Amino acid sequence: MNIRDLRNLDFEDIKSRLESHRDLWVNVVLIALTLVASIYLWHAYRQDSLELERQIKDLTEKAGVVQKQASAWKIYHVLEKKFPQSISNDQMISQLSELAVKHNVQMTSLSPIQESSDDYLEFSHLEMSVAASNYQNLVDFTQSIEELPYAIRLKEWSGQMQQSVEAKIVMESLRLKNE
Repeated sequence: MNIRDLRNLDFEDIKSRLESHRDLWVNVVLIALTLVASIYLWHAYRQDSLELERQIKDLTEKAGVVQKQASAWKIYHVLEKKFPQSISNDQMISQLSELAVKHNVQMTSLSPIQESSDDYLEFSHLEMSVAASNYQNLVDFTQSIEELPYAIRLKEWSGQMQQSVEAKIVMESLRLKNE
C-alpha cells in the first residue's frame, strides 16, 4: 500500500461501518486503554528495575568491602597470635641484666626508657652502653638479646675497641595496643 492508495479510501464508508459495529469501538477503546496502561506499567517497572539494579550494585560493593574487612581481621588475628610475647620495661631491664651477668658484660650506662606509640603499637626505646673483656662475650650477649622470646628488636649497634670492647646498643620493645 502506498500513499496514492490512501486517497482512494472511502472514509465515509469506514465511518458508517464503525458506527454500525459499536462493539468494535468498545474493543478499540479497550485495546487503546490496555496499550496505555501497559506502557505506563512497563515504564514504572523499568524505573523500579533500574533502582533495584542500583541497589544490587551498591550491596555488592558493600559486600566486597565487608569481605575485605573480614579478611583483614583474619590476618590481624593471625598476626596477633604469631606476634612475640610483649615484655614490660622492668622485665626488659631485668632480662638484660641477667644476660649481661651470664655473658660477663658490664652495663656501663642505661638511658631512661622513652615510650612512643602509633595506631597499633606501643614502643619502648632503650639506649645502653656496655663493655666486655672480649669481643665474643659482646657478640654472645647481643645474640642472646635477639633470641629472647619477647618482641624486642635491636635498632642500632656500634662498638669500639679500647682497653675493653665497648658498644652502644639501641633497642626497642614492642607491644600491641590491645594487650
